[in-house]
Amino acid sequence: MIIKQTNRPNKDLIKKIKKLQSICRKHDELDGGVFLDNSINFNSDMNNIFVYYKDDQLVSYISLFAPNSNEVEVSAYTLPKYRKKGCFKALLSKVIVEISKYEVKDLLFVCEPQSVDGIEVVKKIEAKHEFSEYLLSYNCESEAAKIEVSNELKLSKCEIEDIEKIIEINKTIFNEEYEIAKSKVVKSFDSERIDQYVVSLNNKFIGVVSTNIDNGECSIFGLGILKEYRGVGNGKAMVKKLLKKLNDNEIEDIIIEVDSKNEIAYKLYTACGFEAEMTFNYYRKNI
Repeated sequence: MIIKQTNRPNKDLIKKIKKLQSICRKHDELDGGVFLDNSINFNSDMNNIFVYYKDDQLVSYISLFAPNSNEVEVSAYTLPKYRKKGCFKALLSKVIVEISKYEVKDLLFVCEPQSVDGIEVVKKIEAKHEFSEYLLSYNCESEAAKIEVSNELKLSKCEIEDIEKIIEINKTIFNEEYEIAKSKVVKSFDSERIDQYVVSLNNKFIGVVSTNIDNGECSIFGLGILKEYRGVGNGKAMVKKLLKKLNDNEIEDIIIEVDSKNEIAYKLYTACGFEAEMTFNYYRKNI
């Protein structure tokens, strides 16, 4: 048995992880994938991938997503025949040691509702269900996607000279501390995969949104508008303008996640052509 951890997986390890993931997805009839990039984690020095080898074969791994220091999202896969043999437990102990160095107190386990073994594990470690998210996929052929929106909003890529304004608007929209907003914005500028956009009205920044493009799939995240500009169609216009920009760049595989309790956001995205594909449950454990 060998356990390794890293924050910079090489191509060979990524290939092995994706193969393991594919086997587990087929066995458990899962829909989702795992985000391996650590470019927007609050501290890129923190190891975010933990792997367990048995007889030179990768049999289990855990990946961490930690955009802020309050909590880390935990995703894990173990080959079916190696489950209930202590692989996940051994990896999790390494995870706890690692995140404790960075004073992270909470683990947020991601589990699809059809994962019987996954649900059994989160119950065993006494993680409590906190919320669920829907993953929505854009259907450019839907009737909602074909509806055009007329609006004076301007969508443009963020420029480094506007970084302080972008930090402040993120801080206000998402009710974040300055340092958390700054870390997120700076790391996004440094990432090769992430593009940040700002929307303006009458030359004033009123909203932000980001995209992460990996292997042709685009994930939209960090979307928000200042409170005083909500409820009048600006959100829908922003999403529509972003989708048009992505489509103009021949990007059609587009996804977004939304809290299952956020009916306003869910209605906004479906009105723009997104359709629900899968559900993820989140279980919290304080360490």
